[in-house]
Amino acid sequence: MSDFFGQAKKAGNQVASRAADLATDLHEQAASKAAALSEQATKLRDAGTNKVVEAIDGFNAALPIVREAGYDLSEVTIELGLPPRVVASFTVANEVSVEQFEELIATHAERKFAILLLKALREAWKVQSRIHIIGMTPRGMSVELGLTPSVTIKFR
Repeated sequence: MSDFFGQAKKAGNQVASRAADLATDLHEQAASKAAALSEQATKLRDAGTNKVVEAIDGFNAALPIVREAGYDLSEVTIELGLPPRVVASFTVANEVSVEQFEELIATHAERKFAILLLKALREAWKVQSRIHIIGMTPRGMSVELGLTPSVTIKFR
């Protein structure tokens, strides 16, 4: 009987040793995966920051043309999440005729980002000028530059 308990104790010790080895292996694997994920997150963050910087560079280059089209920049919000976003808010400073607008588009046709921004603002302004909300007036519009660009119309 004591041989049986000896074998049981030995088996228990082997199981405990094997469990400790497995726990150590799992811990090392988890630490390795966590380090790899952290490295990937850092790379994604850096890539996102680079994209924001590129978007801001293109945005800054487009601003003089946007001002020519009658829009004033009132606010910029930058979100450094995944994905990063840049949201620019504009007001209509002065209305530009359809002819003047088309001339600006033709003059700056090679400036794709500026043209995209101008057309988005013009379409938002057209919609905004047709919408009437009792007790509120149009206060501007925002353009989101991100993975899925969008335009927001604002009323106050």
